[in-house]
Amino acid sequence: MSTMPAKTCKTCFMEIDSRAKKCPYCHTWQTILSINNPLIAVFLAVVPLLLAASVFPILFSKMFDPGRDFELYRDQIEIAKSEIKFGQDNNGPTVMVLGTMRNPTDVGWKEIRFEASFFDKDNKLIDATQECKYFFACPANDECEFSVSFRRQFPQEQYVSHKVRVLSARDARSRF
Repeated sequence: MSTMPAKTCKTCFMEIDSRAKKCPYCHTWQTILSINNPLIAVFLAVVPLLLAASVFPILFSKMFDPGRDFELYRDQIEIAKSEIKFGQDNNGPTVMVLGTMRNPTDVGWKEIRFEASFFDKDNKLIDATQECKYFFACPANDECEFSVSFRRQFPQEQYVSHKVRVLSARDARSRF
């Protein structure tokens, strides 16, 4: 008969088969790296969960990151040119401002809210409107055309001058 090489158990010091992964007497795992070792099984189950738990908040914060604050860039955005146009629709007389917005910043903007103010010959405010262009975006370092229109309240002759400004916008890279 051939005899199997033997080794000594690390816990109970009994002589066991050298190929044994677990002591048949005290049931102690002989190597911590054995795939059958429950500690390894727990490790293999817990580590991916811990990894996912640490990565998820980072991904979540990136997904809901509002991007850069428009207030920091407000002074750089300018209306390059604009003009008043008058018209008529099914609801009555309209006034429209057509213009070009210049965005010299390194941030693209979306959901831009414009404010148009209209003045009479004495430079008194006679009408104003705000309009948010939800599908309007202006890329970084670019110019974009825009229009703001609404139903006018006064005769066309009273709309002598106007002023347009950008009230707010959102970073185009933000998701929501």
